[in-house]
Amino acid sequence: MGGVATSVLVNEPRAVANIVKDQTLRHEIDKCIAREMPEDSNIKSHTYNRVVLLTGQVMDEELQQEIENYASSLPRTKRVFNQIRLQPPLSPWQRIKDTVLTSYIRIKLLLAGGVRSTRFRITTDNQHVFILGRAKEEQAKLVTQVVQHTQGVKQVIRVVEPI
Repeated sequence: MGGVATSVLVNEPRAVANIVKDQTLRHEIDKCIAREMPEDSNIKSHTYNRVVLLTGQVMDEELQQEIENYASSLPRTKRVFNQIRLQPPLSPWQRIKDTVLTSYIRIKLLLAGGVRSTRFRITTDNQHVFILGRAKEEQAKLVTQVVQHTQGVKQVIRVVEPI
């Protein structure tokens, strides 16, 4: 197992300190979500290079805004993209389908020539695929094309900072 972790870190373009900062930031946001989220909600936070992406579903617009405000208020946060939708939470079956779709896209990116997949985080929410990362425009376009041409993808939302 240590070999896999080492391989991921060797190919990771960010410094270890930045990875830890992102994980700490996500953990702080997740604690707020766990504290505030009612059972009829499903919210997840994702971070890359201090950029926060919020995804999921809530039935309360006030809660949606509260979580975004909290994430924005943290000193390590550079920017927040709130993609939390006002609707009932997805069924467990849809969440599983989203996980499978994300895995399939990651495999396609690994197999695609010229794609540095470690520069991106991919997550899926109700067949809406989010690309989060930091890369040159040509890399971001290539990843977007791979995702757009994947069966089951309804929409691609790209949150990629240019290098």
